[in-house]
Amino acid sequence: MGTAQRWAEPLGPLGPVVYGLVYVAATLLGAPSMPFTVLAPVLFGAATGVCTMVAASSTSAAGGFLIARYLARDLVAARLAHSAAFVRLGALVEEHDWLLIPVLRTFPIAPFVVVNYGFGLTRIGFGRYFWWSAVAMVPSNVVLVLGARAIFDAITRGVVSWPIVAGTIGAGLISGALVVLVKRARGR
Repeated sequence: MGTAQRWAEPLGPLGPVVYGLVYVAATLLGAPSMPFTVLAPVLFGAATGVCTMVAASSTSAAGGFLIARYLARDLVAARLAHSAAFVRLGALVEEHDWLLIPVLRTFPIAPFVVVNYGFGLTRIGFGRYFWWSAVAMVPSNVVLVLGARAIFDAITRGVVSWPIVAGTIGAGLISGALVVLVKRARGR
């Protein structure tokens, strides 16, 4: 942790911006996003950590989608056009984007980079993809960033910050509400 803090400190107010750019580049190349998300509040505090991670994860999600859409979609779609599974998946995404995108954002069933590039291979519009991704990533980032900050403070300072714990629980409840919505939608 000390090494990362020594790296970020001289950057001053540009630290979160540089960190976000490193995150975007790394995750577009396939690096796991979780270590970045957990480290952000240690480097920048809870509020700046949340803002940094929401902006960076949204930017990376958009970048992965657009790269796949404009550099790979035609080639991959042509190769998989006869795959019944690919056709079914595409139709499912188009019909249930409001459900699938938040679920895949909230519950890391597949790696972040795979989800980003994968949605770019479908026919779903960028606006719908970006909206549902952003909506789902906000509570996920809040839970992870605030939770990491609460644990860091408890370990290093022996302090439990109740507002941070409350924020973590609140964001967790929002994520839990998503689960309820998914179950109800599946029951219809």
